[in-house]
Amino acid sequence: MNDPVLKRAFAVLHEWIPFTAEDYGSLLARSTAADRAYYRKEEKNGLTYCVFSWPLYKADNVPFRLKDDAPGAAVSEQWVLLVFNAEDEVVADLAAEGMPLWELRKDCVRSRLEEESDWLYWQTEIVLDSAEHDPPDAEVLLYTNAYTSKRYRGKHILTHMLKMTEEAVLSRRENAVLLSCISLDPDVACYGEDRTDAPYIYSMKDEPARLRNAEILKHLGWQPIRLMTDEPVEDGAILWFAFHRTACVTV
Repeated sequence: MNDPVLKRAFAVLHEWIPFTAEDYGSLLARSTAADRAYYRKEEKNGLTYCVFSWPLYKADNVPFRLKDDAPGAAVSEQWVLLVFNAEDEVVADLAAEGMPLWELRKDCVRSRLEEESDWLYWQTEIVLDSAEHDPPDAEVLLYTNAYTSKRYRGKHILTHMLKMTEEAVLSRRENAVLLSCISLDPDVACYGEDRTDAPYIYSMKDEPARLRNAEILKHLGWQPIRLMTDEPVEDGAILWFAFHRTACVTV
């Protein structure tokens, strides 16, 4: 693989991605536009946006084997977007898991997501509750993180990250519906100058940030959702989410 931007992304994520940049380059070379492997980079306002995905599972939560399985066998994928400045430092990032709606509806998939995090459990419930009239082949994106370094906020970076990711998913088909869900709890920096190794403890002091995130996403066309619970939630976490439906129709 000769692309320096993708090489830099793999260098940043090498402890998390379960294969090498060379293996990923081989996967891309044998993938079609419809397969769950994607890469695109873009320069904007002095920053480099790098979005890519790789297969996670075949149907029914069967793990995808990168070296053995055909790319078309995958039904779910991991999405990552990193934003680099001129010094090749990560200034923003997001991640999401994507799959078709018919796969998300399976009990085994819902159980896996619930085991991964409470946030993913509720994102799944929100999407399924909102998707009663959507086609089974609608695509779903469950965002697990989205962060912009404090020094770079106010530059519409999140807006462009979400736009790039949605366009990447919708580019695969002429007619598609995309259902997206994200938590509005403040995220923690995974990379870059804001990163800290101290665990983040959510509390009600985060409520202004949640409400601000809700306003930002509402401005971008998302629907903020506050879950109603029978029991009080002392830290305020895992209550605020946002949902978005996007349709791409070729005429």
